[in-house]
Amino acid sequence: MSLKRDLRFYQDNLIPIESLPENFLPKVNNIIYENGNGEFQWIEESTKELAEWNNIFRSTYIRWALAINGLHVAQEKYNDPNFFNHKAFTVGGLINNNGSPEMGNLLVLDGKTAAKAHFDTVNMIASYGLIDLYGLIEEFILSLYRIYWNHHPKEMLRGPENKDARRIYNNRESSPEEWKTY
Repeated sequence: MSLKRDLRFYQDNLIPIESLPENFLPKVNNIIYENGNGEFQWIEESTKELAEWNNIFRSTYIRWALAINGLHVAQEKYNDPNFFNHKAFTVGGLINNNGSPEMGNLLVLDGKTAAKAHFDTVNMIASYGLIDLYGLIEEFILSLYRIYWNHHPKEMLRGPENKDARRIYNNRESSPEEWKTY
């Protein structure tokens, strides 16, 4: 599972759907089964999750593109010889000053070196973006998997080794907490 997902990063940092063009992606309509708790109820629950996952994938991709674009803009800015007249690119942080911590410059770069450093970072950010999107695909599949098994728990309880589990499942109406815990 993605650490960002566990920290609820996406819920607080989604790109608003309203800001996207109307034809960006088709809207996902929920599939609703009229028979209530039938064997296909898991499909309805899964389609309800599609809109959230669509937004998570889209937000991840857009933030990835923003980071890469920002690095390209920074490269152009720092390559401009007029920008670095009497300026330097600095990275601040905590440094050691005779055994005592204080804020200072961890890195000081001239314009040409700063431009190259920003451009060289593009490949790293692109790699992180691909890894993040792949991780989201794994989480999405796991989410659908959980929904299916929550609606079809008996499928997992086959065989003699699951005899106790089937007993707990069959008694879930009278002992719901025992089934939930199991």
